[in-house]
Amino acid sequence: MHAIGRKQHSELSFFTTGDGCQIAYRFDGAVGQPVLVLSNSIGTDLHMWDGQIEPLSRHFRVLRYDARGHGASDAPAEAYSMDRLVLEASDLSETAATFLANWFPSSMLEAGSPVVGEFRSGLLATHPQGFAGSYAAVRDADLRRTVALIKAPTLVIAGRYDTVTSLGHGELLAATVPGARLLVLPAVHLSNVEYPAEFMVAVLEFLGAR
Repeated sequence: MHAIGRKQHSELSFFTTGDGCQIAYRFDGAVGQPVLVLSNSIGTDLHMWDGQIEPLSRHFRVLRYDARGHGASDAPAEAYSMDRLVLEASDLSETAATFLANWFPSSMLEAGSPVVGEFRSGLLATHPQGFAGSYAAVRDADLRRTVALIKAPTLVIAGRYDTVTSLGHGELLAATVPGARLLVLPAVHLSNVEYPAEFMVAVLEFLGAR
C-alpha cells in the first residue's frame, strides 16, 4: 500500500483546449525516454498513479494529467442539467462514501487505511460539475463495437470483485480487442492501489520494460 501525496500546483504545467478549458499535467522521467500516458478515473486526480511513478519513470517519460473537471484542471459548465444529475448539493460526503465503497474492499474501509483517506480527500475536492460532466460522458459512451478497431497490443487488467467495471466487462473488452491479453487480479476497482506490486510486474512486462 502507499499513501498518495498531494503535490503543490507549482509542480504542474497547463495547456488550454480549443474550447478554453485549462488542463493540468506533469511529466516524470528523463527526456528522451518513450512517453507513457496515464489517465485518472472519475473522482480522482493524477496522483492516483503516485505509487507507480518511481518504477515507471525508470523506463518511460510518464505523462499524467487531471481530467477535465478534476484536480487542478478547469470544470467548465456544459450543456447538460445539473438538476437532472442530482449534483447541486455542496456536501459531497455521500457521493464520496459511495465511490469508496465501490473502489475498496470492506477490510480497507473498516481499517481506516491512510490510502482510503487520501482518496476520500480527493473525492471531496472534486468540483460537482466535474462529476456531472464525467457522468454524462460515461452515460453517452458505448465503445463495445469501436474497441474492435484497436490494432495496438493491449493488456486488460480487471478486478475480480469490481462492481463498477465488472469482471464481465473486462472479459468482453479483452475478447473484442484483437489479440488482447486479460489479467484478473483479486481486487475491487483500483488494482494499482490494492495490488501495486502485481500490477507493476504485469505492466512492465507488457511494455517490454522487464
